[in-house]
Amino acid sequence: MRHLLAAAALLASGCGALAPPGSPMMAAHRMGAAHWPENSRTALGGALAAGYEAIEFDLVLTSDRIPVISHGTFLNPELCTHADGTRLGTDPVYIKDLTLQQLRSGYLCGGLPDPLNPSAQVVAETHLTLDELINGVATHPSLTLHFDVKFEPDKTLDATAFADEILGRWTTAGLSNPWYMSSNQPEFIRIASGRGARVSYTLPRPSAAGSTGGAVISEVLAKIGVADFIGLARDSGAAGLNVAYQVADRAVVDAARREGLAVEVWTVDDPGQLDFYCHWPIDVLISNGPEAASCF
Repeated sequence: MRHLLAAAALLASGCGALAPPGSPMMAAHRMGAAHWPENSRTALGGALAAGYEAIEFDLVLTSDRIPVISHGTFLNPELCTHADGTRLGTDPVYIKDLTLQQLRSGYLCGGLPDPLNPSAQVVAETHLTLDELINGVATHPSLTLHFDVKFEPDKTLDATAFADEILGRWTTAGLSNPWYMSSNQPEFIRIASGRGARVSYTLPRPSAAGSTGGAVISEVLAKIGVADFIGLARDSGAAGLNVAYQVADRAVVDAARREGLAVEVWTVDDPGQLDFYCHWPIDVLISNGPEAASCF
């Protein structure tokens, strides 16, 4: 209840409603990828049954503008196959080039072991749509929803289409769930925040950030210019900042909070690191298996 109240205050009041140390809301990354195929129908059912307080999921549009739950703008060849079970080729299969019917009749995902989450169930399924997810959470009004929007210029439909379809369907549903969005594209953030959505800016994670060592973090922060990203977040109308744990030092968190931005740290799975960030002044802590955290 403590976490839910903190999250509700954050989402209702926005800037300034920041979590005190030790009270971040725990969110299930890709709806609990440690346990079920990421972003799947099975994951949604599992997350609801587990009683998670928040779920994060990714959205991409098909060519006929249907929002589907998918982390990638193209089908992941490590997790997805053709409908007959054969492996995908080397050329990317972009979701923007397929209608929902083509996507569902031609491809399955989740039927291959996930190399990043080897303990997850292996269940081959068609893509879950946002409409299906909305129907699934309708009886769970306290569940916080994190829409991670995967708009990418040249790889997806345009930003306005994403805002039209995602916000339009969510508004029409009229559910009372707390919710917010995130994106690494200022263009989408400006459009969605202009329509009243609460959107967090996702700070890019440089490939060089392969360690949490202080020297590596300092080098990365110097290269990317955290102040520049915080300024970009504010200029685009973002209400928060999403920070990969590899670059989430206190300088980042404190600078964002001074600007009144909510802070989310992702994606943390190691129990020791989870406990570490549970005691930081952040608003959301995201994990593939959130029940492993002491602040769950």
